[in-house]
Amino acid sequence: MQLKGLVRFFTIILIIYSIYQLSFTWFVHNHEKKMEARANSFVRVNYTSPAEKFPGNKDSQAVYQEVLNRVKADRLKRLLDSTKDVTVTYSLTGPVSYQKAKEEELNLGLDLQGGMNVTLEVEMTIDDPKSYTAPWTVKLTQPLVLDSELLDYYCLENEKSWGHMVK
Repeated sequence: MQLKGLVRFFTIILIIYSIYQLSFTWFVHNHEKKMEARANSFVRVNYTSPAEKFPGNKDSQAVYQEVLNRVKADRLKRLLDSTKDVTVTYSLTGPVSYQKAKEEELNLGLDLQGGMNVTLEVEMTIDDPKSYTAPWTVKLTQPLVLDSELLDYYCLENEKSWGHMVK
């Protein structure tokens, strides 16, 4: 029975410390969400939507949407870099900047961040003696990204058409 108080004490200390560590993750997430909203707003104000720019052309809309996604990602990166010294919270030691909070946040696994990469590999062997003298094999490798289509990858190959789409 005498250890009951000691167990409660350590349980309370552990809970307080866990909440303290989780708070950094929460503050970083809120700051990044605000910056993402600003990046979305920037793209919405300065660029036309894919449906307005290419009405009725789904392929061009998909390519242009990818361009807009890259512009938004670049803008978000610039916003986060420019606000790294902005105070996002206060702790016992004083103000905590975004950069310091980002360093202190809990590291989530790739499965929790949605950062798992998948690659689709397809290998086909063509064996048609009437058309070819010998069988031959073709191997295709395609990185798969969530919420994207395979068509986007081939349309954006070498990024030849991006220059005129951003203007």
